[in-house]
Amino acid sequence: MYAPTSFVGPDVTGPVPIHATFIKPDVISITFDQGLVPGVLSGLNWTARFENQIWNAYAAGATGPGVNMALHPGLPDLGPDVVHYSAAVPDVVSLATGIPAPAFTHFPLT
Repeated sequence: MYAPTSFVGPDVTGPVPIHATFIKPDVISITFDQGLVPGVLSGLNWTARFENQIWNAYAAGATGPGVNMALHPGLPDLGPDVVHYSAAVPDVVSLATGIPAPAFTHFPLT
């Protein structure tokens, strides 16, 4: 008789943001904890609030562990500097696992 065995593999998750920076007057760079499938991303998935103004992405792309997005200003909005990813089209995907990043809101922006 053989005893039942179980296998617990590595914890496999989608990419998680670890740092976000407003690097130009209209560009945000977000670094994730793992490499991403390179390519064009949906700008509709991204919004940010920076210096009390909403910024909407009109272009975004993934390369290496990062996402860069070009933004245009929107309406005034009081609050902390943050980035939001809706994942309506789950296009931020781990290069290693193929798992998409979950949606996130209020990720701190520096």
